[in-house]
Amino acid sequence: MEKGKEFQPDDLLIWFDSLIPARGKGLDLGSGTGKNSLYLASKGLEVQAVDLSRKALNLLKEEAKELGLPVKTIRQDICQFPIPPSSFDLILCLGSLMFLDPDRIALLSLKIVEGLVPGGLLFCSAFTTQDPSFFSAERILKKISDRLFEGKDGRHLYFFAPGELESYFDGLQAVFYAEGHSLDLKHSLSHRHGWASLVARKT
Repeated sequence: MEKGKEFQPDDLLIWFDSLIPARGKGLDLGSGTGKNSLYLASKGLEVQAVDLSRKALNLLKEEAKELGLPVKTIRQDICQFPIPPSSFDLILCLGSLMFLDPDRIALLSLKIVEGLVPGGLLFCSAFTTQDPSFFSAERILKKISDRLFEGKDGRHLYFFAPGELESYFDGLQAVFYAEGHSLDLKHSLSHRHGWASLVARKT
C-alpha cells in the first residue's frame, strides 16, 4: 500500500516512518477513529486501539476490516487499560494526554515506559500553553489549577508548560523533542496550534 494513500496519520509518524518496526505489537492510546492505528497496522504491526468513544471505535473497526488490517479495538479509559510490562514495540499517545489531569498523566507515563520492550518506541504529542485555545480556556472554562481546566462535559483539558511533556518520560532516551507553532489546514477553518512532540526509545 502506498504510504498515506488511504489515510493520513499524524505528521510525527510520517516524519519518523523509518523508525517504525516492520513487525511486533503496537498500542494506540486515545485512538479516536484510528488513522494512526491503521497506519501502524499497514506497516506490519498488530495494533490495539484504546478509546472511550464507541462511535469512533466502530468506525475504526469497520475500516480495519475493509482494509484487512490487524487492529483490535478496546473501549476503555486509557488510564484504566492494563499495560503489561515489556509488551509493546511501539506506543502512541498522540493528543490524548492533554485530556487528563497531571496526576493521571504521571501514572500513565510510568505504565507506558514499563510497557515498552527494550528498544521500543513512544510517539507522543500534546498542546502547550502557546496554543491559542489555552487563552480561550482561561476565559470560558472552569479553571481547576494553573493549566488545568474543566469543560462543560466534565472532561479535563490540560496545557503543557515548556519542557514538561519530555519530563514525564525521562526514563526513555529522546530521539526527537520539539515545541513550536503550526498552521492546521485539516479543517474547514484553518487555525494555529502550539504543540510539543516527542519520539523516545526505551534502552
